[in-house]
Amino acid sequence: MAANSIKRISFSSGDQRRFNYSLTKLGRYNPPFVADSGKKMSKILAVKDLHSLETMGLALNQQFAQAILDGNNSLANKICTSPYFRPDDYHTCPILFPGIHTAILKTFGLKGLKDKKVVQVASNYGPYLHLLEKEYGAKVSGVDKNDIAVEYARKQGLNIILGDASKMGFLSDNSFDIAISYNFLQHAYINVLSINSHYFGTDLFIENTISEIHRILRPGGYYFSQKEDIKDYDSANRFSSFSIMDVPVYGSVDILQK
Repeated sequence: MAANSIKRISFSSGDQRRFNYSLTKLGRYNPPFVADSGKKMSKILAVKDLHSLETMGLALNQQFAQAILDGNNSLANKICTSPYFRPDDYHTCPILFPGIHTAILKTFGLKGLKDKKVVQVASNYGPYLHLLEKEYGAKVSGVDKNDIAVEYARKQGLNIILGDASKMGFLSDNSFDIAISYNFLQHAYINVLSINSHYFGTDLFIENTISEIHRILRPGGYYFSQKEDIKDYDSANRFSSFSIMDVPVYGSVDILQK
C-alpha cells in the first residue's frame, strides 16, 4: 500500500451476508424525520450486527474517496451504484458522507487531520466521527438532540453532546478547526410542519444554527456542508470565503471558511 493512500478494507462473502442481514432487519423504515426519531433510532441500534453495517459503510466512504483522489471516476461510480451504498436511506445516511469525506481529504490531505478538532452537527450516534478519530487521528465531538443516539455514542466512547444545534453555548468560541453537517438543516426545514414546531426547522432556527457554527470555529476554520444550501440561509454573510467543490459522481459540497 502506498504511503499516501487510504487504508483499504476488504470484505468476505460472510461480511456481505451480515451486512445484508442488517439491512433486512432495518427494512425501509423511514417515518417523519424528527417526529418518530426515537423509535427509528431504537430500531437501528437494535440490529444485532450493527458493527457490520458500520464497517461496510465506512469502508465504502474510504474507497469512494480514494477512487476520486486517484481520478478513477469509473470505480467511484461502481461503488456508488453497489447495493451496499445507499446514502439516501436513513439507516446508512449517518454513516455515509462520501462527498464531505472526499472534500475534507482534498482540503487537508491524508495526514492533515491529525489532532484537528472536528465537530459534527446532527452527528447521530457518531459512526463518521469514529472513522475520523480512528483512521485520521482527529479529535472529534458531536451534537445531536436524539437522546437514544447520544446515549449509544457515549457507550462507544465518543464525545457526543445532547443539545440544540442552534443554542450551542456548551461549546466554546473559536474552538474547532472543522465543522460538518449533512442534510440536517434542509431536513429540519422540510419537516417543520410535520412536528408542529414554532422554532425547530424555521428560518430563525437555521440562521441561529449557522451563527453558532461560525462562532465555535477558529479563525480560518472550515465548515463542510452537503445538501444544505448554506448561502441561501446565511443572510449575514458571516464566513470570509465560500466555495463549491464538485465531487465527481456524487455531487457538490459547500466549503465555507471563517
